[in-house]
Amino acid sequence: KREEEEAAKKADEAAAVAAAAKKAQEEKKAQEEAKKAQEVEAARKQAEEAAAAAASAAKQAAEKKKAEEVAAKKKSEEEAVAAASATAAAKKADEAAAAKKKEEEAAAAKRRADEQAAAAAALAAKKADEEAAAKKKEEEAAKKVAAAAAKKKAAAEGEAAAAATKRTGEAVAGPPPAAAAPPAAADSGASPRAEGAATQSPRVMFF
Repeated sequence: KREEEEAAKKADEAAAVAAAAKKAQEEKKAQEEAKKAQEVEAARKQAEEAAAAAASAAKQAAEKKKAEEVAAKKKSEEEAVAAASATAAAKKADEAAAAKKKEEEAAAAKRRADEQAAAAAALAAKKADEEAAAKKKEEEAAKKVAAAAAKKKAAAEGEAAAAATKRTGEAVAGPPPAAAAPPAAADSGASPRAEGAATQSPRVMFF
């Protein structure tokens, strides 16, 4: 009976050892499974974080690209506006230059016209002065001719009067001697010539 008890005791101890070993193995297996689950969860979490980071990076890249496109479009519009402004300014400058050129040409034409008018006026004034001077000379010459003619006529008339007086005195005194006849004849012949010269000279001089 004692041997049976010892055998039973040993069997119980062996069963306890086996149970403990089994329990230890189960605990080890559970720990390994828990560790594996933790590793899987960590890997999943890392994958999710990586996916989120990739999505964020993609979103940022898309936003950056969109911003760059907006900036490029704005820059293109600004360049187009600047080019249009430059074109308008150049056109305005060309128009201003053309207007200035026209004004200068008009001013030059006006100066030429004024110069021509002044030259024509000066020429007309000079011609008028020359005509007035010529007319004055003609008038002075005519006055001189008239004065000379009047003087010559007065001299002829005086000579004729003297001859007439002489003839009258001779007629009262009687016929002169024969020797004195030629001078009397000469005097009587001289008077008609003198009278003719007196009457004809003014007409000749005036003509």
